[in-house]
Order: sequence, then C-alpha cells, then structure tokens
Amino acid sequence: MGGVTDPTRTLTTYVSQTAGEEIWKRLRAAVGINAVALICQQLLAFAVQIVLARLLPPEDFGAFALGIMIISGFNILNSLANDRYLTQASGRDLRALVETLFSLELILTFFVAVAAFYLAPATCAFIDHPELTSLVRVLIPLIFFSPFRATVSLFERDLKIVRARLPGLAGQFIGGALSIFCAYSGFGLWSLVVWRIASGSLELLLSWRLSSLKPRLRFASLTPHGKEILRFT
Repeated sequence: MGGVTDPTRTLTTYVSQTAGEEIWKRLRAAVGINAVALICQQLLAFAVQIVLARLLPPEDFGAFALGIMIISGFNILNSLANDRYLTQASGRDLRALVETLFSLELILTFFVAVAAFYLAPATCAFIDHPELTSLVRVLIPLIFFSPFRATVSLFERDLKIVRARLPGLAGQFIGGALSIFCAYSGFGLWSLVVWRIASGSLELLLSWRLSSLKPRLRFASLTPHGKEILRFT
C-alpha cells in the first residue's frame, strides 16, 4: 500500500518555502535599495566637497582632517558594537536590550567626551598642532552620535532600508547646503565643522522621528543585560 501523505506536514512545508521565498525577495530588494542609497549619499558628499574645495583653502581641509582623526581616535573607545549586536538580537525583550545598550553607550560616551575635552591640548601638542585644540573640542559632539544610532541599526535589522538610509541622504543634503552657505559667508574652516555636525545630527534626529522604538535611559536592567552586551563586544 502506498504511503498516505500527511496534509499537516505538506502545509507546513509549503508555508516554510513561501516564507523563505518572501524573506529572500525582501533581502534582495533591501540590498539593492541600500546600494543605491549609499551611492547617492557618497555622490552628494563628493559634490559638496567639490564646491567647498573651490571656496576654502587646502589648509582648512588639512586642519579639519587632523581634527577628525583625533576625534575618531577617542571614538574608538566609545563603541559597544551596537549595530552588530542589535542585528543579531532576537527572541528576547528587544526594548530592554536596546535601552540597556543605549544607556551603557551614553554613560561611556560621557566619560570619553570629558577625556577628549581635557586631553585635547596634550593630544594636539603631541602632533605639533596645538592650534587645533579649539577645533577638536568643537568636534566633541560627534562622539555623542554613537548611542543614538540604535534606531538606524533597528531599521537595518528589520530590513527597513528606506527608513535606514533616507535620513542620511536628507542630512547630507541639508548639512551640505548649510556648509556651502557658511563657506560663502566667510566662515572658513568652521564651514566644514558645520557640515559634519549638521549632517550627522539631522540624520539621527530624522531616524529617531521615524522609529517606533525610541530608547530611554534604563538603569534597572543594566546588570542582567549589560553582562551579555559586554561579552558580545
């Protein structure tokens, strides 16, 4: 006698295959949209740089690059790899995890920012550019961007690539326009500072606005979830 097909198993297999195909379609669409958005963002940044290069002397770009290098050095101490952690977190209390990570990074950011402020003179003197101390201190707000990127990581986790990349494009456009206006107005080196801070701030503000999960400071769960996050990093 021939075996009798289990209708429940057949239905389960069909649903699994359909779900897999749907996920694969979403993934392919997300990769394509992400690539286009990143290319557009890079082209926009390149266009802003070309305009600024015609308005500002090379010395301003050199000083700005050194300032960004110093801030990036401090920022290395400020990362808990929240993007990689959030994209892999699943099956748990996501809000608690996000808010714990946000709280930990914000605390860490505060101490790194204080260290950057007080160590800026010595750091600039070490590279023989003590005149960059004020620039480095003005760039310290860039350190605070890291905790607020949790919303972008959540969009990427859920393959909501338009929401993840659109704020960056808008921030780059508006920040670039402000920077060009400042350069035309004679602000010199500070035009580049405006570009970097304004574009990043606008990106995070728009991402925060679009996100349904807005992290809050959560000290109560630092112990249970914090150990897991620190092990991951």
